[in-house]
Amino acid sequence: MSYTSYFYLLFFLGALVILYYLMPLKRRWLVLLGGSYFFYWLASGKLIVFLLITTVSVYLGALAMEREQKAFDSVRKSLEKEERKARKAAMMRRKRHIVLAMVLINVGLLAFLKYYHFFSANVNALGKSLNLGIQLPALKLVMPLGISFYTMSAVGYVIDVYRGQTAADHHFGRLALFLSLFTNITEGPISRYGQLAGQAFEGHRADYRQFTFGAQLILWGFFKKLVIADRAVGMIHTVAGA
Repeated sequence: MSYTSYFYLLFFLGALVILYYLMPLKRRWLVLLGGSYFFYWLASGKLIVFLLITTVSVYLGALAMEREQKAFDSVRKSLEKEERKARKAAMMRRKRHIVLAMVLINVGLLAFLKYYHFFSANVNALGKSLNLGIQLPALKLVMPLGISFYTMSAVGYVIDVYRGQTAADHHFGRLALFLSLFTNITEGPISRYGQLAGQAFEGHRADYRQFTFGAQLILWGFFKKLVIADRAVGMIHTVAGA
């Protein structure tokens, strides 16, 4: 779904704004979450399962790190200095293993979907030229919408939890909204959990000044996309093809 299409502006975004302000203040995040997943399903269909895999994995990984920290904190004061250092080192090692698992699962999935065709083509070409008999199967892989953005945001979240810069969130819906927010998932930017999650989750009251300021930003974005970027790309292709 294009951000500049009439369907997006009039039907999707318009309906979402109306529903958002009709919903009770504390439940308005549900409109954003439902709209974001609907937006993603329209664009990617069943590939939404990859977004769910990432969301569930980092949610559980962050909670696992929190349990490790709490288990250490509960006995820290009763330990001797040397034993406390040893227990802390073991706790940090287990937390690093959790972070590594999250990175391997999510970045590995991204790398597989994005680079398998390139890797398999080169391996097959090398195997054929050297008569090695190596042939990797051809897989019909499709890149899920925005996988690079939500994967990097998810990895950033677990790293922040590991470093103690943000607490593991027990509210699955808040994390799901952070990773799937339709305004960010296709174009970015890659956001920090502590900066965006709370703002998206908390309900916002109607404010004329904020509304008009947001409309100005949207119109400015349309100008840069439709008037500048879409015309510049034709000149770029002409120069590149010369």
